[in-house]
This record gives sequence, structure tokens and C-alpha cells, in this order.
Amino acid sequence: MPFTGSCHCGLIAYEVAEDAPTEAMECNCSICRRRAALHHFTTPDKFELKTSRDDLLTYKWNKGNIAYRFCRQCGCSPFAEGQGPTGRWWRSTCAARRTSTSTA
Repeated sequence: MPFTGSCHCGLIAYEVAEDAPTEAMECNCSICRRRAALHHFTTPDKFELKTSRDDLLTYKWNKGNIAYRFCRQCGCSPFAEGQGPTGRWWRSTCAARRTSTSTA
């Protein structure tokens, strides 16, 4: 079942055509440490931006291999795009949380 993500204000939204992640990677680079980011990686064929790219701003640093996408309205960075040794990838950082209730 696909999972969704968005920025804080909802202007930027996406869907990933795979099950919601049960694990995430914690990066220790300087930008991720400051944002306390947890990451889930996927491939471009599974990532669909549901809103306009015109509402995105981009920040690149270091070697420019990662394009951090930001909402022009609220400043939240819901995903990043990059080029790695195994090809192009997308990284979601603001996936919608699922809640569960226990009936113990």
C-alpha cells in the first residue's frame, strides 16, 4: 500500500508506491544532524510528486549530489533527490505517520 508525505503546510505532497517504511536511516552529516532527519530511500519510478514543482526551492551543498527540496511557503524539506553509485534515488523525510490502537 502506498504511503504519502508532505511539507508542514501541505503545499508540497508526494506518494511513494511501496509499503510504509518500518525502519529508517539516521544520517550523521552536518545538515541531517541539525534537522534530526531520518531517511527512507526509494527509486524514481516509485516516487510521485502530487503537487507543482514550481512551489519547491532547492538547496545543494558539498559535491552537489543531493538536492534538498523545500516548500517555498513553510520552509519544510519533505524530500530530497540525488545521484548515488547505484543510480538515481529519492529520499523521503516527512512521511505521514500511521497510528494504531491497541485493544489489549
